[in-house]
Amino acid sequence: PTHTAAPAFPPRAPDPAMSVAAVAASVTSTALTPAAVAVALPGLLAKAPAWATPAAFAAAYWTNYLAVSVPGRLDGRVAAGEDKRPRWDNLFAPSGWAFSIWAFIFAGEALLTGAGFLPAGSPLAAAIRAATPAFVSAQLTQSLWCATFRPRFEGKLLWVPALNLLATAAALLVAHDRMTAVVRAAAAGSGLTSPGVLLALAGRAPVAVHAGWVTAATLVNANSWVRATFPVPAQAALATASAYAALVVGTVASLRSGDPLVAATGAWALAAVTDNLGKRRVEGVDADAQDALRLTTGGICRALLAAAAAAAATPALGAAAKSLF
Repeated sequence: PTHTAAPAFPPRAPDPAMSVAAVAASVTSTALTPAAVAVALPGLLAKAPAWATPAAFAAAYWTNYLAVSVPGRLDGRVAAGEDKRPRWDNLFAPSGWAFSIWAFIFAGEALLTGAGFLPAGSPLAAAIRAATPAFVSAQLTQSLWCATFRPRFEGKLLWVPALNLLATAAALLVAHDRMTAVVRAAAAGSGLTSPGVLLALAGRAPVAVHAGWVTAATLVNANSWVRATFPVPAQAALATASAYAALVVGTVASLRSGDPLVAATGAWALAAVTDNLGKRRVEGVDADAQDALRLTTGGICRALLAAAAAAAATPALGAAAKSLF
């Protein structure tokens, strides 16, 4: 394939507008948001009217939707052509086509904001209610990412938005787990192919894809920070480790839940990373080393597809795998 060299970037001077207090506030918000939601929200919702839980789910989603819409993020600047040589470019970066997955995530979760108001006997409504505390946490920490993945945090402070995404991914995986528990209970009572259970499985899909994609995005952001902070060999090593981390998270999440979509989304991300590695050469990285990384990401992409197929093979596999993990 034809390769385009990715430029090497000089260290960026510290941003005088970025104070220690601002960084501390961002990190504290990231740490306290999921903890506060996990501790306070379940008790509050238990005492509130039934409509309060789906209302909290919907409010969190639309809060994040608005946060994503605010211009000025680093990725938005590149898309708009304002920054053609981003300092956060790195070896573990997907091709642009991969980001089309957000259309499914946003559309699917937007539908869930209404589905939560279905009658209490609906497995989908029950799954949404069970997932609400973790989902709210995920939407709020992703909103924090939108606030920190900006020029003020570019360079050596990119670990801050990476931390936000790590908290988001963890919360989404918990939300997915809570939905899975409800779906399994409903399937045990009425059968896996009953209309209510099938609807709940469909409703779980955007949360599964969101969890898988943000897991990959966390790894991309971490690689961006290392790229901006450490020598190129360190980022090359992290890129390899990131591919294996995506394999572990995707495989375990899909086999525990019997849901192939988490692993399949990881495969989508790794396919995009593999594609991007074939289009360009990163300055400072040995060509053989980059080709080896491309072979690694391609192989792990196929391994994730195999994990997704295994998770989908039988409904009993998820329950059996859960006991192993």
